[in-house]
Amino acid sequence: ELRLKLVETERRAHIDRQECEKVKARANEDREIFIDKVNKLKRWIVGYDHSRKECSELRETVARLESQNEGYRKSLTILEEAQAQLSEANVDLEEHRLMATEKAGIIEELTKAESRCRYSEATSKSD
Repeated sequence: ELRLKLVETERRAHIDRQECEKVKARANEDREIFIDKVNKLKRWIVGYDHSRKECSELRETVARLESQNEGYRKSLTILEEAQAQLSEANVDLEEHRLMATEKAGIIEELTKAESRCRYSEATSKSD
C-alpha cells in the first residue's frame, strides 16, 4: 500500500511538474507580451514627445512667418504710398516739362522778335 501511495505521489508530482512547466511557459509568454507592449508604449511616448516638440517648432515657425508677413504688409503699404507719391511727382514733372517747353517756345519767339526788331532798327538807321 505504501508503494501505491508512492507511485500515486510520483504521478501527481509528475503532473504537477508538467502543470508548473505549462504555467512557467505561459508566464514567459505573458512576460514577453508585456515587455513588447511596454516597449511599444515607450516608442509611442518617444514619438509623442517628438511630435509635441515638432508641433511646438511648427507653431514658432508659423508665428515667425506671420510676423514677417505683417512686416511685408507694412512694407507693401509704404511702397504703395511711395508709388502714389511718385505718380503724383511724375504728373507734376510732366506739367513742369510742358511749361518749360512752352517757355522755351516763347523765349525762341521773343529772341526771333528781338532779332527782327534789331534788324529793323538797323535797316531804318541805314536809310
